[in-house]
Amino acid sequence: MLRLPIPEYAKEAYREAINNALIHRDYSKLGTVFVQWHSDHLLITNPGSFPSGITPQNLLTHEPKPRNPRLAEICQRIGLAESSARGVDRIYLGQLRYGRPSPDYSRSDEEAVRLVLRGGTANLEFVHLVHDLDQSGQGLSLDELIALNQLQIERRVDVQALSQLIQKGETDARKTLEHLVERGLVESSGQRNRSYFLSAKVYAKLGTPAGYVRLKGIDPIQQEAMVVEFIKAHGPITKAQTAELCQISSENARVLLRKMTNDGKIALVGSKRGSAYVLMIKEPLTPITDKELISVITGILKDKESLSLDEIDAALHERGFEVAGNNKRNYLTGMMSRRKTLFERIDRGRYRLIR
Repeated sequence: MLRLPIPEYAKEAYREAINNALIHRDYSKLGTVFVQWHSDHLLITNPGSFPSGITPQNLLTHEPKPRNPRLAEICQRIGLAESSARGVDRIYLGQLRYGRPSPDYSRSDEEAVRLVLRGGTANLEFVHLVHDLDQSGQGLSLDELIALNQLQIERRVDVQALSQLIQKGETDARKTLEHLVERGLVESSGQRNRSYFLSAKVYAKLGTPAGYVRLKGIDPIQQEAMVVEFIKAHGPITKAQTAELCQISSENARVLLRKMTNDGKIALVGSKRGSAYVLMIKEPLTPITDKELISVITGILKDKESLSLDEIDAALHERGFEVAGNNKRNYLTGMMSRRKTLFERIDRGRYRLIR
């Protein structure tokens, strides 16, 4: 059995944080470096803001800019600081490889740089995953570790979100995620609005295989059920209504509705702006005579302010009726125009019941 020592705080992260606080503090200001030990985090504070041009949003990518160059050089020579001056990377690596949140510099201001290192219980399964990859010669880069850590916390991430986390452009973020896909650590879904999530293999290693099923399998099933319930309760549903109902993008709503149509669960009625989806009628639609048609349309319009011809056709289809003829629109227009005592045409080709 392999035993891995898991410290409450990574030694390398703590060491680099202290070194940075001492080397890069503003010695023209009174004050000292403080280390505050809380129950769930460390807060390390040093006087002075970040050097000019450096912010918490570009800390990982900005070129090294020591406030005290001679002190930094001395510390590098005696081995107290990174010779590459990329000690902040080690702070991130020390936190992330134990499945803990990234270092947090958000409390910094013009008076002081404040670093929060979150402690608490490490994610043991995540630690083993990272260790196994290291031992197999497939160690993770900092960008990849940031991506995996974010995914095991938030479940999903897209290119834009990862771009902000690694503080690089979307091209670099996309390369990082696609490389993880190639390695079998991450999977993706969607085309235009592509999102990424941990693979089944990783969920199994993390000891939560059911999490993968919930993330990938249940969501589409729930979305389809929501669409069906909406149609049963409110009638035809549009793409925009589907996107709002399921809290998904317009493109994903289109894909969902197309799949349900191909599966024979719903049917598209109307065209262009008037298009909507109704439940697929399993039994053959019943042809309807003019007299029956007038009665049914009167019932449809009774509780509506007005409806377009496409909406009327969809409502008829939902009730199991089929308008005779090839050109349903012309047929409905002619029939309703001849009943001027019942139906009134208003703007944009909509009809309402004369009460």
